[in-house]
Amino acid sequence: MLLAGLALGDPEIIARANRDEDPNRFQEDGQTFVVSQADVDRDVGYTSDWIGTPEWGIRHASDPSRDDPSWGASYRWIGSAMVGHALAARLTPGAMEAWNWPPYFSYIDRYVEVDGRPATDTNGIQAFQRSMWNAYRHADQSDMNTAAPSAPAISVE
Repeated sequence: MLLAGLALGDPEIIARANRDEDPNRFQEDGQTFVVSQADVDRDVGYTSDWIGTPEWGIRHASDPSRDDPSWGASYRWIGSAMVGHALAARLTPGAMEAWNWPPYFSYIDRYVEVDGRPATDTNGIQAFQRSMWNAYRHADQSDMNTAAPSAPAISVE
């Protein structure tokens, strides 16, 4: 929706993608957060060392008691499906600002760094996504229309 709104230049569509409009409209926004003292105080496994860590919780916005800091938490692997969306938004001028939820992007950075499942795993980050992420994640948006980084070599196995 956000990319369509930006491509069409439609401020109404763009506004609907802004998390402030409705914090629970998109599950990705309701699942991603930055660990705070309040999360530590809920006693679901976070310690003070976690404060400031971008995190994911299966129902964080609606039922934070179900948060689980373990990397093997139920459905945490869903992050692999969000890598492409995060990269597309990062590379589209104005998209991250319009999305207005930095914890989503911070968590995907963490997820890509930590997740070690092979691309052949059903829930692993697929080889194409990882290659694109590695090639373009740190690209400067201002250069995307003129001097994009060299495209990654992709092999299909």
